Amino acid sequence: MTRSRSGPRSPEGNALSVREDLDAAGADAEDGDVVIDREMGCTRQELLGWLPGACGGAEFDVGASRIRIHPPEGQVLIDLAEAPPRRLGLLSLPVLRIRIRIRGMDAAAGVEFMQRFDLHTRRGGG
Repeated sequence: MTRSRSGPRSPEGNALSVREDLDAAGADAEDGDVVIDREMGCTRQELLGWLPGACGGAEFDVGASRIRIHPPEGQVLIDLAEAPPRRLGLLSLPVLRIRIRIRGMDAAAGVEFMQRFDLHTRRGGG
């Protein structure tokens, strides 16, 4: 279960949020891929450590700046770029820019992948 500013949010609410994110991302006009850009507060190594769970057991290949995930349907490409850390006073937080490209998946499979990815990679507090 995730939390929002107004309190607990149901798993159904989380699914709706992921669908809205995918809808807002739209499709790349050239090839129909869904492309999602994000900044994550983690290092490349931390993301790689979360990847087996985030992929749901799907095979994946890690390159210098791209991860290829091979789920049962379609393919997911994640491009990585380390950015300067975000500084808040003496606190320094890592920033990893990622571009997720969902290719050859129907909407339901894309939503399912992103829900699992978010579950394993988002940090929470409170």
